[in-house]
Formats: sequence, structure tokens, C-alpha cells
Amino acid sequence: MSPRHRPAFTLVELLVVIAILAVLLGLLLPAVQKVWEAASMTRCKNHLKQIGLALHNYHDRVGQFPPGYTSLLANGMPHNAGDVGPGWGWAAHLLADLEQEALFRSIDFRQPILAPGTHDTVRTAQLGMFRCPSDLRQEPIQPQDWDVSSSWRGTLARGNYVGSYGNMPFLNEAPWVPSIHLPGVDIVTGESFNARGVFYRNSRTRIADITDGLSQTFLVGEKSGAKSMASWVG
Repeated sequence: MSPRHRPAFTLVELLVVIAILAVLLGLLLPAVQKVWEAASMTRCKNHLKQIGLALHNYHDRVGQFPPGYTSLLANGMPHNAGDVGPGWGWAAHLLADLEQEALFRSIDFRQPILAPGTHDTVRTAQLGMFRCPSDLRQEPIQPQDWDVSSSWRGTLARGNYVGSYGNMPFLNEAPWVPSIHLPGVDIVTGESFNARGVFYRNSRTRIADITDGLSQTFLVGEKSGAKSMASWVG
């Protein structure tokens, strides 16, 4: 009797199959990446939409948009000579309008962000509402990440959505820009120091103040953690 021979791949056939699979994966990978990015883009757009609705809800309740960030004296009056805190930003003020009531109630807005106690948990809370899934920098901002001259030397949760300060240079970024905020003093005309944006230190912008109309005004945009640090906290 002749011995039976089992069918099997030759080495050449196996290499051909591997090559075909590699080509198919190479063709499919960009398509899969496009699908993932499209899904991420949809989520980011939805986040911005929810933030926009929360801003309107806040304005309806309070009569103005939240401050860009707060800097107050001990007696509660706005401090315009330098940033002494507490530093809470517009996103922190929106928590109650973004279904984060418990986290909102745990904040003492009169105390600094870096105050020990419950703020330790608040300022490191990773909130998906303020993050874009396309951003690879998902870990919190660490103390060593800050500039050595900065007074902010604590751990803060990252954020990808930032309020618009305006279309003018920020403090000291141009020789004609003052180094401090002056209430009611414009950096160009001497009438209003807000760089023509909605959010700045101790801002109290109302819809009526936006003369171009809300549909023509940029309130909040997306920012990559790979470019610079940003936190939803303040």
C-alpha cells in the first residue's frame, strides 16, 4: 500500500498568505482609524453642545455667564492687581448644569483650588464631559509639570475645552498690553480690559453685552493637551 500524504501548506504558500493578510490589514487600518476618529469627533461635538446648553442654563438662572476665573480679596471684592485666587474657572461653575451637582456642592468657591480637604478630590476629578477622547494626554497635570515660577504647584485634572478670552494678546504678550487687569479699561482704547472675549478674570458677561450676537461669537473651543496644559478646574 502506498502511504497516505496529508495536505499541508508549503513555506512559500504560507508566506503568500501572510503577505496577503498584511496588505489587507494595511488597507483596513486607515478605514478603522477614520471610524474611530469620526466617533471621537461626534463625542467632542456633543460635549461642546452640552457645554453650550449649560452656559445658557447658567445665564438664565444667574443673569450672566460664569467668570473666566475668579480672583478675590479676603473681603470678597474682586482683586484686580494680581492673581491671588481662589481661581475657580467657568467650567467649575457649570458643574450643577452638567449633572455634577454632588461635585459642585463639595466646592467652597471662597477657598483656593489647592486648599486641602474636599478640594483634593474635586480638583483631580477626571470628568469625561470636559475631555476629548482623541487627546492622548489623559493623566492629571502633575506639580512638576508647572513652571518653577508658578504658584500653581498642585495636581489638577486635565480639560480639553477652554473659554475664549478674546482676539487680543494676553497679559504681557505684547509691549502695549498692561501686566494687570484694570476694571473697565480696554487694552487698546482704555475702556474695557477683556480682549473682547466672553471669559476673563472675574468676568460677568451678559448676552446683552455680546453685540455681534451669540451665533457669531466663539465662547468655548477645543484644545489639545499636547500643545499646552489646560484644566477644567480653573
